[in-house]
Amino acid sequence: MTPPTTTMAPSDGEALAKRRRRIAAIAAVVAVVITGVYGWYDARSRIGATQEELARRLRDIESDSREARLLGKQAQESMREAQAKIAVLEGKLAESQSQQLALESLYQELSRNRDEWALAEIEQVLTIAAQQLQLSSNVRAALLALQLAESRLARSDRPQFIPVRKAVARDIERLRALPTVDVTGLSL
Repeated sequence: MTPPTTTMAPSDGEALAKRRRRIAAIAAVVAVVITGVYGWYDARSRIGATQEELARRLRDIESDSREARLLGKQAQESMREAQAKIAVLEGKLAESQSQQLALESLYQELSRNRDEWALAEIEQVLTIAAQQLQLSSNVRAALLALQLAESRLARSDRPQFIPVRKAVARDIERLRALPTVDVTGLSL
C-alpha cells in the first residue's frame, strides 16, 4: 500500500493566501480608519483653531465696538456742551450788541448835549464881550472874552463850529485894530 499522499499544499496555500488577503484587507481597513481618524482629528483641530481665531476676532470687534460707542457718546456730550457754550456766547454777544447800541445812543445824545452846552457857554462869553463893549466900552475885556470863546471853539474842534470860529476871529481882529484908549492916562 502506498502511503496516502496528503495534498496539503494547495489547500494550505489557499488558506494562507486567504488569510493574507484578510490581513491585508483588515490592514487596509485599519489604515483607512486611521487615515480617517487622523483626517477627522486634523479637521477637528483646524476647526477648533478657526473657532478660536473667530472668537478672538469677535472679542476684538466687540471691544472696538464698545470703544466706538463710548467715543460716540463722548462726542455727543462734547457737542452738546459746545452747543450750550455757543448759545451762551450768542446770548452774551446779543447783550453786548444791545449795550453797544445803548452806549452809542448815549454817546450821541451826550455829544449833542456837549455841543449844545459848548455853544451855550460860547454864547454866554460872546454876550459878556458885547456887554463890555456896549456898557463900558471896555475893548480889552471884550477882547479877552472873544479870545476865551475862540480857544474853547478851537478845543472842541467840531466842523459845525467853523463858521462861528471865523466870525469870532474877525471880531478879534477888528477889536485889535481899534486904537487903544489909555484909560489910566485919561484918569490922571
